[in-house]
Amino acid sequence: MSDQQIVVIGAGIIGLTTARVLQQAGHRVQIISAELPLNTTSVAAAAFWYPSDSEPKEDVLRWGLKTHQTFKELKEEGVAGITFERALEVHPDPTWHPWWLNVVANPRKADLAELPPPVAGGSGYWFDTLVIDTTVMLKWLMEQFSAAGGAFVQQKLNNITEIASQTEIIVNCSGVGARDLVGDSELYATRGQTLRIRRKPEHRAVWEMSTKPLVTHIIPREADTVIGGVFQEHNYSRVVDPLDTEGILQRCRNLQPTLGTLNESDILSVSVGLRPTRARLRLESEKLLSGSTVIHNYGHGSCGWSLSWGCAEAVREQVQGMLPL
Repeated sequence: MSDQQIVVIGAGIIGLTTARVLQQAGHRVQIISAELPLNTTSVAAAAFWYPSDSEPKEDVLRWGLKTHQTFKELKEEGVAGITFERALEVHPDPTWHPWWLNVVANPRKADLAELPPPVAGGSGYWFDTLVIDTTVMLKWLMEQFSAAGGAFVQQKLNNITEIASQTEIIVNCSGVGARDLVGDSELYATRGQTLRIRRKPEHRAVWEMSTKPLVTHIIPREADTVIGGVFQEHNYSRVVDPLDTEGILQRCRNLQPTLGTLNESDILSVSVGLRPTRARLRLESEKLLSGSTVIHNYGHGSCGWSLSWGCAEAVREQVQGMLPL
């Protein structure tokens, strides 16, 4: 085990997976975060695995496939909160042909009769994916981190230099917070809002993402179903918007008519999260004037869950050359 402690900033899915992978590589790790895991944006996510075409494309695709493999292995090991789902993405354009067909498992073009009313005459594709219960998984990761001797400090940092003297290596997984923490003007928030509703047997995984900022998704999980959403760029509000809630309910009822019987008692909670959006995901190292090295791991947008373990492995590879075990 390395004598030098690595500090990870952030306790969302990116920070927790990064901390765990570093622990598994034999490093001592401390997490510093302004928020507890269940108060981060990660808990509000629908969290279904979906291939991202963000930049840098080749790296992102590799990180995504690694993440899918890791979640699949965890599921096979009996870790709770991970389910396999047959999912349908639909699009109003009948000529739509998704780029990811050779990446996902068991893709099939949907028959016209399988398309929901809002995209009748459009197109859709089925494929197999993984869905993660964010609350269950974040709790499990935090328990694993603590059991392995990890230290957690709840603290808001205003500038990364505040902890530069504490360690030789800092991993910056601060999400939207990186905008202020390291002065990244390219990073901005994209607000999302989701509802947790009671799961019913007829719920199916389906989404329609072409109508931003009003994206629509229905994601069944083990114990509930997550529906959403919105994609509001440069909106930093974490307050629940009742108008967004009504819009989500209406669009989801249209997309899956079996939700038509949904009533207020079926709504378990409403959550808001801020996606850390950037033209290019930032996973790179930077030397501080203090001599410490910062490895940045943020800017995953709406694909944090889909890229988490792969990006954590990429961080581990960078650390490996800096802190010999």
